[in-house]
Amino acid sequence: MSGIPAAATNYLPPDALAAGSAALNAAGARLNGDAQQVANPGADPTGGLVDATQAQLQAQAAVAIIRTSNAMLGTLLDVRA
Repeated sequence: MSGIPAAATNYLPPDALAAGSAALNAAGARLNGDAQQVANPGADPTGGLVDATQAQLQAQAAVAIIRTSNAMLGTLLDVRA
C-alpha cells in the first residue's frame, strides 16, 4: 500500500493545457472584435488598437502557459520512465 493518503489521490490539479487553450481562444475572439472596431470607418480606432495590444499580451501569456504545461508533462514523463 502506498503512503499517499486517500484524500490526496482524489485531488485533480487544474488542467493548465485547457486553461491556456481557453485563454488563447478568448484572446482570438477579442482580436476579432477589435479588428471590426478598427475597420469601422465611423468609429475612433484608438480603443480597438489599445485592446488589441492587450489581447496580444493575453495570447502570449496563454502560449506561455501551454508551453510550460507541456514542459512539465515532459519532465514528469522523463521521471517516470
